Amino acid sequence: MLFQLYTRPTATAYCCLPCVIPRSMITYLQAKQIAEKKIRALEKENDLKFTLVESKTLDTAKLWVFYYALKPANALQEPSTAGNPPIAVEKSNGRVHATGIARSIDFYIERIEEGI
Repeated sequence: MLFQLYTRPTATAYCCLPCVIPRSMITYLQAKQIAEKKIRALEKENDLKFTLVESKTLDTAKLWVFYYALKPANALQEPSTAGNPPIAVEKSNGRVHATGIARSIDFYIERIEEGI
């Protein structure tokens, strides 16, 4: 079985019910590295320079959703994520899912999480 039992501490004591966590669950840093690798591939395909906009990252029950933008010419400029579909990384195994820009990100998140 690919699950391990984990007892999560509460503020004052330990929880009386064990939590089940998949052993294959990836960390946020691993997911970020996966998203950055995808961004590097997009850079090569498009001959552009992108940057991960970490402040816009979404954390859902099953996904981390990373936004990226063209690297601004001026370091003081705020990068714009407009026109770039976010990168969704599955928490359980690191699989990358396609999103889009035609609808809200909530639509894509719901569709992806239904299929997991």
